[in-house]
Amino acid sequence: MISSWAVYLIGMPAWVYIFVSGHNWMAACVEAGGALSMILGLVTVIKKGQGNPKLLDRLALIAAIVGIAISLYDIGFFARVTQYPELGVVIGFLGGTYLLARQRSSGYIWFMLMIFSNAILMGMKENWWLVAQQIISLGFIIDAYVVSRKKNS
Repeated sequence: MISSWAVYLIGMPAWVYIFVSGHNWMAACVEAGGALSMILGLVTVIKKGQGNPKLLDRLALIAAIVGIAISLYDIGFFARVTQYPELGVVIGFLGGTYLLARQRSSGYIWFMLMIFSNAILMGMKENWWLVAQQIISLGFIIDAYVVSRKKNS
């Protein structure tokens, strides 16, 4: 789990770059803002689930809410068609990251929304390589969800 959160943090800047270069500001802002949730996940795993850091927990939740609000304010409320899948990326990413950081397997379902929305967004941009990458990622998320549910039952 430690390596999963670390790899997640390492991969985040590339996605922020892709979103910014495509002028997908909502997804870019929230992806970058999700770093607190990722750090929360890393700290929680390192501490083996013993006492989630309450300050970091609250900061991650506040960042999620503020990130969505700022993104919608900055671009306007659905002024472009691409904002619909971007909103799916935003909600799926922040909800999933936050729930997984709190060790709740339902976070994987939100990640499925994020990945599906991102595949649609990348398809709208005709970036087929990233669509394929998202489809492959969806397989890993489904597997993680199944394993998580078996482990918790």
